[in-house]
Amino acid sequence: MVTKKVHLKGADEALRLFGQHDQNLRYLEQSFGVQIFGRGDVLSVRGAPGKVEKALVAIDEMREHAVQEGNGSETFAASSAQAPSGAATYTSALGKAVRPRTATQKAYVSAIERKDLVIAIGAGRDRKTYLAVACALAALKEDRVSKIVLTRPVVGSGGKIRIFAGVISTRK
Repeated sequence: MVTKKVHLKGADEALRLFGQHDQNLRYLEQSFGVQIFGRGDVLSVRGAPGKVEKALVAIDEMREHAVQEGNGSETFAASSAQAPSGAATYTSALGKAVRPRTATQKAYVSAIERKDLVIAIGAGRDRKTYLAVACALAALKEDRVSKIVLTRPVVGSGGKIRIFAGVISTRK
């Protein structure tokens, strides 16, 4: 068991996030199998480490949604049932769902689904390759493609490429 805390910006954000009669918190508890406690403007999420991390990602999405919408009239449970924004890009044979975590990753996955070629540039650990492979596997599973070709860049990071002249058989 692990407990993580989320510090909210104030009582207004807490009211929007918790929902009417804490409905959103109960929804998260049931969906992720965690316990959530709200004390003032601090949320405590307790449970298994993997489940807590998934619940924290959902809470971050709820916070982003609340900021974009600006009102708390709609509960997260109702909005998530209507919009498949958290839909899995790919689900493995073991049942593990791969989904974009941020708005940028959602845009990236959307571009992969719409376009034939997408070039992504970004820092390491941004899940670019992970999401691209998940999208490729989903397309293969749905018979939208017949094979997957994996490539890596020719140029290494900072190293020189050495080209040797001559025929391979004459080299020693």
